Amino acid sequence: MNESASPTKSVIIVVSVVSTLVLTSTGFLIYQKFKSTKISELPTPISQSSLSPTPKSLKLSPTPDLTADWKTYTNSYYLFQTKYPKAFGSKEDFKKEDHYDSLIFLSSSQANITIKAINDVDVYGSSKPGAVAKREALDSGLAYSVTDTTISGYAAAITTLNSLPKQSIVATIAHPTRNLFIQISSDGTKEELNQILSTFKFFISDEEKLKIDSWIQANNLNIYGDAKDRMYAGGTPLFNEATGEKIDRYDYIVSRHPDRPWNN
Repeated sequence: MNESASPTKSVIIVVSVVSTLVLTSTGFLIYQKFKSTKISELPTPISQSSLSPTPKSLKLSPTPDLTADWKTYTNSYYLFQTKYPKAFGSKEDFKKEDHYDSLIFLSSSQANITIKAINDVDVYGSSKPGAVAKREALDSGLAYSVTDTTISGYAAAITTLNSLPKQSIVATIAHPTRNLFIQISSDGTKEELNQILSTFKFFISDEEKLKIDSWIQANNLNIYGDAKDRMYAGGTPLFNEATGEKIDRYDYIVSRHPDRPWNN
């Protein structure tokens, strides 16, 4: 005998059907609304570039010259110059000596500095500055140490003398073409002496300038001693836009050709 379906089962079926119809209708309405939405109404995605500000072009400021207000000592006989702090007093020795020539004495409340020339000493004719520095230190009778280095592009040596009451430091700088050594001695701080040495330079003689110009012409180079087709930032290699520093034309040529081929 067939029995009719139970009421509970019938209710479940009806609820399921109604739920399905409601979900279908809701989904259809959402789809229609999305389809009718204009593209311009959709939210605009945030670009990565809008999150970070566009970097501005950097303007480089010249590096300040800490020695700009220093005094300058120039020796026209040995053709060199160096700067020293304005707090130092100076006393020049104008008496000319043949081989060991004292040039100037500088003094402040903190340090004493002497500058002398070792000129045309036969035994130093082909010597490097380290060998000269050792020989001179040995003659002093003091304990010492010598380190080879370069100062402003010139071959040099630094000697530390264990003298009392202060330790002395001596820089021996070799002239690039002559049998000439300039010695700068200080009983002050190493940092102060290093700043003084950073301003040291030998002048280029008129005779060597003529050789440089002849070498440029013979090798078909530009006026700066470089290839004729070389291009420079700012149109010249004699001005550093980053630091604001200028350099003499002959000094630039020598810095590019430290072996000085025009003297060969």
